[in-house]
Amino acid sequence: MEKGTTLVVNSQADHLAEDYTVWAPANLIYYPESRSGRDIQPAIYAALLTQDTIEKAIMHVGQEYDTRRASIHTYKNYRKVLVLSQPTPASCVQVMNGDQTEFSSAENARVMLLAPYSRPQDVIPGSKFAVPPYFPFGAEPVHDWCYYYEKGRLCPPGRRLANRPRFG
Repeated sequence: MEKGTTLVVNSQADHLAEDYTVWAPANLIYYPESRSGRDIQPAIYAALLTQDTIEKAIMHVGQEYDTRRASIHTYKNYRKVLVLSQPTPASCVQVMNGDQTEFSSAENARVMLLAPYSRPQDVIPGSKFAVPPYFPFGAEPVHDWCYYYEKGRLCPPGRRLANRPRFG
């Protein structure tokens, strides 16, 4: 994932009341080192799925600086939004593509409004898929249908996933 990406996540999880519940785990996976020597400066940011976020994305608002606890600095950028959605606990996670939106019948109306501004190109093509560290995330889940669907949606056309089962 490119540095400076702002994640917006739709999840049924109750823990998404603050943006750090999205950007903190994302940085542990993709950029575990701080971008600043003295203070904590994450490489990936997050915004909550709110009307304010939708309006800022539509208006292409640039970086929005925020300081937390005097040493954590974030720079949300509504021009570099990446929308991820899991509308029900039984749904696969989908990275929204602003150029080609496909929605579940259970999709949140706010996701539908924000999806056209989602930039999947901020997922760095050709890079290896990041595996979350065992601590604090635990063992990697079983690679079921959703795993292949989610990874396949991120592959550029013509590229095949390694170790992907061939169907039919």
